[in-house]
Amino acid sequence: MRIIVADHHPETLSALKIMLATERGIDLVSVATTAQDLLAIANEDVPDVILVDRKLPGWRCGRGLMRL
Repeated sequence: MRIIVADHHPETLSALKIMLATERGIDLVSVATTAQDLLAIANEDVPDVILVDRKLPGWRCGRGLMRL
């Protein structure tokens, strides 16, 4: 399963990277720290799952989901 993680907290990103690296069958495709980065990454490399911080800078109440 290919995953993109989007969060603006460096500690959270580090913890998720470590946790996901230990899971078999999970490929962390990329990380994003802003909604703009997330949209660019997701459009280039389509994942199976996107894990998004609901308070990601530039993220407006799910409107970003419609763009994905």
